[in-house]
Order: sequence, then structure tokens, then C-alpha cells
Amino acid sequence: MHPECVEEKARILMSRVGPTLGMHGGVLAGATGLALHLGHRISGDLEFFTQQVFKPSEVLEELRGLAGVVESVTMGDDAMIVQADGARLTLTQTPGRFAEPTTRMNGCDVAGVVDIAAMKLLAVSQGGMRSDFVDLYTVLQTVPFRKVARNALERYGVSILEPLIVGKGLVWFEQADVQGDPVYVGTPVTWDHIRDFFRSSVRQFAFDLDAERQILEQG
Repeated sequence: MHPECVEEKARILMSRVGPTLGMHGGVLAGATGLALHLGHRISGDLEFFTQQVFKPSEVLEELRGLAGVVESVTMGDDAMIVQADGARLTLTQTPGRFAEPTTRMNGCDVAGVVDIAAMKLLAVSQGGMRSDFVDLYTVLQTVPFRKVARNALERYGVSILEPLIVGKGLVWFEQADVQGDPVYVGTPVTWDHIRDFFRSSVRQFAFDLDAERQILEQG
């Protein structure tokens, strides 16, 4: 794991609230979870996901007793966003069960690489940020796309990931083009290179996704 890739304020908050969020089934995923595994860039947002039903107001009260200063809170029926001790933390209920074993780090259960990559694929298919493309690109340098696609299909259902829509999302860069690069650890990858990678791969990725859908639909 690469704790050096987590911003210091977020790392401190992880250790304070991780065990409590774990009691609610919270698993750390998102950019910070992936950075802990891959060590490719710096991240500071703490994105926790749970399959358990929870009451954001009750979780907030627990967090207030653990965090030093809670600066802002946004709550919905099944999600909450908390800015505390200079770091951003979210807890969201998700229907997608994590398929891989989690890894314990700094008091938190961290989701596996393929599980997080599947979530990134879903995000990109719905109009991803540059950081989503960077993260998915990094995973796909060592993990076959079909493995990520299979994970996403099994967790979210074949109706959620339509190959044509996913394919369009993989090469829709309008939002990402105007955003800056994340802070890389080591040699940075140019945005042009990442765009070229997805443009040259999208046809095969769409075929692979469709093939995995057919396998699951046939039982």
C-alpha cells in the first residue's frame, strides 16, 4: 500500500473515523482507495461505500465525536458529504457488493483494485472527470479490460452497462479536457496520451463488454 499518496489531512481523518464507518459497512474506494493500491497519484477525498442502510444524521453524530472540526455537511436519504479537519469524506449506500477481499489500512477497509476500477468505468460511462480517466487508464495498464467489465456487470447488472453508451463515455472528453491533471507520483502521463489510449481501444473495449454481457445473460 502507498499511504504517502494520501494527503496528510485525509490520512489523519482516515485513522479517526475509519473504524466507526467500518461498523456501518463502510469500505474506502474511489481515487484514494486506488491511489493506496497503485501509488500513481496524490488523492485527498475519502469515498466510503456501504451496502447497509444507514441514517446520515446518526452517523454524523458519531463522526462529530471523532473528528476535530466538522466544517460542513450535506445529507440525503442514503448519502452524506462531510468536510472535516480539512478533508472531504463521503458515505454512500451502494447496491454493488464488493467482489474482492478488502485490505486493512489506517483503520479502514480498502476495496480491491478491480472493484474500484469497475466503479471508475461506471463513472466514465456517465461522463467522467479527467481524474476518472487517469485512474482507469492506470488500472488498464496491468488489468485486462474484460476483468473490469465482468466485475462491473456482475455488481451493477447488465442493463446498467450498455456497450454503446459505455463506448461513447470512454471517448467523451468535453468535461475532462477543461480540467487539470492530478498530481502524479513519479513520471506523469500526458492527457493527450490517455485520450489516444481510449480512442484506440474503445472499439475493442465495447466488443469485450458485449461479450461479457452475453456470457452472463446465457447463464
